[in-house]
Formats: sequence, structure tokens, C-alpha cells
Amino acid sequence: MKKLLFSAILFLSLGNLMAQSEEPPAFWENELTNEYNREPMHATYFAFETKQLALKDDKEQSKNFQSLNGNWKFKWVDKPSDRPFEFWKINYDDSHWPDFKVPATWEVNGYGIP
Repeated sequence: MKKLLFSAILFLSLGNLMAQSEEPPAFWENELTNEYNREPMHATYFAFETKQLALKDDKEQSKNFQSLNGNWKFKWVDKPSDRPFEFWKINYDDSHWPDFKVPATWEVNGYGIP
């Protein structure tokens, strides 16, 4: 009887372990997922020069504001070892890189896996 009880417990334990060994779904390949292990959302802060500008709450009127929207040069590589080196130098030739409109998500625009 002890052998039967031990066998049943062992069988149930192995079944439970096998059920837990399945790979989790690939959340990073779901373009609808925009958070995972992320801090909770919070208010943003902006440093206006004067109280009057702060009361207007128009960041674009401040000299502290700089928009990054627009066309940027973009270079996609499959792996880090293929990255261009010294692209930050002033004389680096990026003329063959495509223009990329920002803000955007590169995966949705045909680069990498969405």
C-alpha cells in the first residue's frame, strides 16, 4: 500500500512539474504589449523659467523645451556586432541611411519583429 501511495504522489508531482515547464508566451513579439516589469506611470515634471509660463502650461513656449520629433537618420542591424562604429563623429557618412520619421516604432515600420 505504501508503494502505491508513493507512486501516486510521485506521478502527480511529475505531472505538475511537466505542466510548469512549458515556455511562457513570447510577450515581446506582441505589438499590443507596451509594458512588462515597468514602474507604475507617474506625473512628468517640467522646469519653466517663470511662474507665468508654468501657469500657461505650454512647454513649447519655454526655452527649456526641445522637440525631438522630425526626420532622423536610422540604421537597423540584426545584432549588436553589426552596428556601425563611430557614427557619432561629425564626419561620419550616414547619407545611405534611410530617413525615419519620429515619433515612431521601428518594429511597426518594417524593422525587426513587431
